[in-house]
Amino acid sequence: MNGLKMFTVVGLALFAGAAWGQVEVEWERMFGGGSESCSGLISTADIGFALGGTSHSFEDGRRAFRLVRTDENGDSLWAKTFTNGIRSICEDVIQTADGGFALVGETTDTMGLLDSWLVKTDDEGNLLWERSYGKPNDSEICSSIIQTSDGGFAMAGYCDSNINRNTGFWFLRIDEFGDSLWLRTFNTGRREECRSLIQTADGGFALGGVTLSDSGFDMQIIRTDENGESLWLRTYGSRDNSEICSSLIQTLNGGFALAGYSVPYEARNSEFFVVCTDSAGDSLWSKTFGGHEDEYCRSLIQTKDGGFLLAGTTQSFGAGWYDIWLVRTDGRGDSLWSVAFGRDSSETCNSVVQTVDGGFALAGSSSSFWERGTVVYILKTTPDPVSVRNPVSPLTPSTLLLALAYPNPFNSTTRIEFGLSKLALTRVQIFDPLGRRVADLMPPGTTALREGKHSVVWNATGVPAGEYLIRLQAGEQSQATSVQVVK
Repeated sequence: MNGLKMFTVVGLALFAGAAWGQVEVEWERMFGGGSESCSGLISTADIGFALGGTSHSFEDGRRAFRLVRTDENGDSLWAKTFTNGIRSICEDVIQTADGGFALVGETTDTMGLLDSWLVKTDDEGNLLWERSYGKPNDSEICSSIIQTSDGGFAMAGYCDSNINRNTGFWFLRIDEFGDSLWLRTFNTGRREECRSLIQTADGGFALGGVTLSDSGFDMQIIRTDENGESLWLRTYGSRDNSEICSSLIQTLNGGFALAGYSVPYEARNSEFFVVCTDSAGDSLWSKTFGGHEDEYCRSLIQTKDGGFLLAGTTQSFGAGWYDIWLVRTDGRGDSLWSVAFGRDSSETCNSVVQTVDGGFALAGSSSSFWERGTVVYILKTTPDPVSVRNPVSPLTPSTLLLALAYPNPFNSTTRIEFGLSKLALTRVQIFDPLGRRVADLMPPGTTALREGKHSVVWNATGVPAGEYLIRLQAGEQSQATSVQVVK
């Protein structure tokens, strides 16, 4: 797997793009040379990226998990493949608190049914352990994984019974070694599939997916406590459309946002669809975005200014058969700009993150660079003009607040205080004037901390006198301040 040459793509402005401007391509990279796909993209603790997906390149038709690690410029550092000798498809990837990675998806068991499969690696992508989870006569398909605040994991997807053909949400809690702690299933008697899982700020969980309705499918949230017991259930849809959920997030105000696509009952073309709720799951607003052909939203994030970015695939706009489409909204879901990126063939987007400079990185697959299949495709944009013009004030209820170090200046030790408004993977690092990291005040990787006030102590014994930068990163947000060491 090698990064290929960077190409420039011109974006197409839509909606209110002329008023705000929109992002442009900063760089793009391709990996693979057979038939590769990417299902998940994450920002790593060192501001690089990791891409989890599936390799279809085996001569005997097998499929395997594929993990690609890049630096902040998208250049490949290493790539690893994981197979158990049978068909395996990766659905999600995360970075773990020890700096390693976890990939989940599905694998075929000896009976021809599907089990959920979890692969755990170290920070270099070397396999530490793997586990499969499933019951006889059932298929368990895992769509999403998170690391919980206690260092274990939670996995969610759906269970398809081979006996009664019912499907329901499947929710598994495991410890840090992959051993099962408890299993919950949720089924109302109709076909239901979980597509996304998050841990909420209070330590509970929320599962987003779809449930069968009279018009097709509706979006659904199931809210649970920390033990996986259901607290409430909400569905979102319309009588004339089928709404499919691809992504679920908890918003900065404690509510939820679900995104996916809406398909009219009597038409073929689909549109981006997003719904925002309060903390009880009651709908506040919903929006659709689309053209005269099909659009499929695959990923949703909340931006640093409280708005949203929807990422997916379009047939209505762009240059090829399928192109990547981004729609940027404010906090009420009103469009600020949109842009399409693509080439002569097809580009798809399955995952998006906001980068530390205010731009976006998005990943999926492309068939424009390989005649015999698809390659993994990652694209980095320039900073979002909306975020640049509307920076988040440290006094607003954003995810994090970095206070001043005390004492400052100092000789040997100083205490760094910071606050979080919700559960977040958190890291505190110290950099010298040349940008070299001199201290990492959390364990290697990232550590999930609950909302509230926290502090760490930096022992600068042996560090030369001078000015240093303290960088706090929580989830996709970061803040920095300076501190003076005197000798």
